[in-house]
Amino acid sequence: MSGTRPSHLGRELTRRGHRVTVLTVDWSSPEAPRAAPLPGDPEVIAIDPRAWHPGFDPERLPLSTEPPLPASPWLRRVIALRRTLGDGPFESWAKAGQRALLAHHRSRPLDVVWSIHGDDSSHVIAHQFSRRTRVPWVADFKDAWDLFHPGPGRLVQWLATARRLRTAAALTETCAAQGASDAARFGLPFHLLWSGYDADLMDRVEPLRVSSGFTLTYVGNLGPQHDVAAIGRLLDAWQRLPSRPVEVELHAYSNDATRLREQLRARGLERFLTVHGFVPREKAYGIMKGAGALLLLPQTYYAPSGGSIGVKEFEYLASGTPVLSLGRLLPELDEVARGCPQLFEAGSAMEGAAFLRDEAAVFHEGKPSPRRAGVNLPSVKKQAWPEKAADLERILARVIAAP
Repeated sequence: MSGTRPSHLGRELTRRGHRVTVLTVDWSSPEAPRAAPLPGDPEVIAIDPRAWHPGFDPERLPLSTEPPLPASPWLRRVIALRRTLGDGPFESWAKAGQRALLAHHRSRPLDVVWSIHGDDSSHVIAHQFSRRTRVPWVADFKDAWDLFHPGPGRLVQWLATARRLRTAAALTETCAAQGASDAARFGLPFHLLWSGYDADLMDRVEPLRVSSGFTLTYVGNLGPQHDVAAIGRLLDAWQRLPSRPVEVELHAYSNDATRLREQLRARGLERFLTVHGFVPREKAYGIMKGAGALLLLPQTYYAPSGGSIGVKEFEYLASGTPVLSLGRLLPELDEVARGCPQLFEAGSAMEGAAFLRDEAAVFHEGKPSPRRAGVNLPSVKKQAWPEKAADLERILARVIAAP
């Protein structure tokens, strides 16, 4: 497992007195060595893909633990089918992860495994481990199970997912719409577990201005669940406004902005875009707090399972900066949204452009935005990591206690 969700929840569970082990990929490099664990951190088993893939480079896309595929399209299809039905897209990592987890369990027995979906291979590790040890496991769906399998591939993916989940004790999901659907589909109890955010860090970082102009900022991944084309429609509508107080600058902090760049280039709008790489969370929070406005794409664009709710929604809202959502958030977030006057959910590109015009106007006048709110408003702070860890603790305790 790797990423924001397990790392923060793992630390919080450790603080709550639990022994936690995180199994992940070794993302370190000579330029960015792995940090030494701090007192109270979970134990980390970091598996180095360079053992089987010497060309693995965590600084270069694509971020895959597997050697490159052959050139033949037929061989690629055969390998894709084998991985879908077998060990998932990162099959070498899955096999190494199984061996490492079994070896760890022999010396330090585990009570339960909570496995993040991010990709099928993480669930494969937990599935195989549970078959061999009878230790219960909970399948977390940070991303929808069918997110990367459109068309006929979705049936094959469903069969593979259903087979793995037969050994799972329960599901945790990042949104209720997806959870209810998957609970019925796979016959497992479902527990809602939204991602959280670091409220203490958000409170103490200083706002960071990346430009003297009016900035519309996007921080995070751009995947198939995001309607990237909506950004082009927004800037198109912005250009059609009869007047604009100042020009808008779109700053994207993302792992891969290729789709966004292509969309804007096709519309002749690439000049608005400045692409940055990912930045450490402390800097990212400063950028969020210092932006003119934050751009949010609800994760519902390609989402047959119902969509998902990520950490970005809560981080954006916690910053107090005006947030422009290109589309409605999932209804289950209504209670959070009602407590956030800085949020604007645009029903159309023109509504979004009008929002930007109003924000740009007060920026041009040198005034603070009337939408800008306090940091960590109460409805958002309820979603910080300690509260999410308490939720996960209750879920895992019930799974361990079940007959």
